[in-house]
Amino acid sequence: MSMMSGSSMIPEGMAVLGSRTLPVPTAAEEADHRIANSLQLVSALIGMEARRAKDPHARAALESTLHRVAAVAGVHRHLHRSTEGAVDLGAYVGELVRQLALGCAGQHVIVVDAAGDRPINVEAGDVSSLGIIVTEVILNACKYAYPAGVSGIVTLSVQRTRGGYKLVVEDKGKGLDGETKGRGLGSRLIASTAERLGASLWWENLRPGTRFVLAVPCC
Repeated sequence: MSMMSGSSMIPEGMAVLGSRTLPVPTAAEEADHRIANSLQLVSALIGMEARRAKDPHARAALESTLHRVAAVAGVHRHLHRSTEGAVDLGAYVGELVRQLALGCAGQHVIVVDAAGDRPINVEAGDVSSLGIIVTEVILNACKYAYPAGVSGIVTLSVQRTRGGYKLVVEDKGKGLDGETKGRGLGSRLIASTAERLGASLWWENLRPGTRFVLAVPCC
């Protein structure tokens, strides 16, 4: 249905601003805009509280939460830009890691190797789960892989496999040192998220360093 404005017809879904005819945002576009604004507001509030916090443990917890919110915001941007319901995984993790690098306080270099002959397109619903896992593993490596005050490299690679694809996060730090993974909240979150994806995960002690592998079946 069209609307009459004077002697001109305004197509449905369009609005007039001055002499220009502009598209009217859809309900989904309006929701995306509200979500983006809400994430921005949450980030600003958490950042403000982190700067005010005097207890170092409280400050660290708030900063860690801030980086997680940034990861969610990154997922949202990619989902918003995706018009076909699928996201280029390599491009996504590249942007996500740039945000997470802020959580390493500039101490460590994070390298992304997501080059390939053709992109790995992942369903939008799975990208958010992958973002959670990448965020937890990268921040964990930044905090614990190397001794305090020692800089190092953390590498994230995206690789196509015969039955799907895998994400590999690797460092050359202290290694596992007999530590059993899976006890902390972050490790439990990784495990439960991987289960939702139907993925397998494991940790390898490289001596020196640690490698995390997430193998996801698809296609």
